[in-house]
Amino acid sequence: MGDSSDQASCVGRREVAVRLRAGAALLLVALSISSLGCIGDLVSPALSRVVYAFASPLPDTTVNVGDTSRVLPCALTANGRDVACRLEVTVANAVHNLTVRQGRIVMDSLGTAVITMRPVNAQLPNDTIVRAATVRGVAPQIQLANAGTEDTLIAVGQELMLIPLVSTLSGRIIMGAPVRWTQDSGVGVAILVTSRPGWIRALGNGVAVFRASTDTASVTRRVLVRLLPYL
Repeated sequence: MGDSSDQASCVGRREVAVRLRAGAALLLVALSISSLGCIGDLVSPALSRVVYAFASPLPDTTVNVGDTSRVLPCALTANGRDVACRLEVTVANAVHNLTVRQGRIVMDSLGTAVITMRPVNAQLPNDTIVRAATVRGVAPQIQLANAGTEDTLIAVGQELMLIPLVSTLSGRIIMGAPVRWTQDSGVGVAILVTSRPGWIRALGNGVAVFRASTDTASVTRRVLVRLLPYL
């Protein structure tokens, strides 16, 4: 009996020892794998995501025909830090009243154009960040070709034509520019002939003031009606 108990005890101790050695081996393997992961993080750390931000250099706006804008800036940041870039500007709707010259917007005639603006940088894929703006060309100046500062009508029903000249600030005539006619004062003295823009018709003695307007400018004309007595 004693020998059998001793043998069983020895077998139990051997099994415990085997289990302990196996557990130690597994622990060493787990530690080794964990260490390899840490070393991998040191050798090849996880790449952080770069956040790019591009400020639109031009909002929706109006530009005088004949004028040239300031140089449009290229303001690009990566994670809040300034990044060098070149601004690429294209006309989106294939109109011909706007051109881009050396980073500046030039309005050549009336009309509306849509432009797209994109920062160009070697680290950015094509068309990653795009901004758009609507630019409308407007007529900045209007004058009247009529000589002097005042016109005189001397008979009821007599008519006068006011001739508007719409131009750029440098004086170049803008052909086809729309003109709005209004009467500032002198109701009952003279009226606008609605069927013929720019024509004035005398009604009675007095002074009337008429206004011709374009996009951002206007000009007024004083009309004196002095009826001559019937002979």
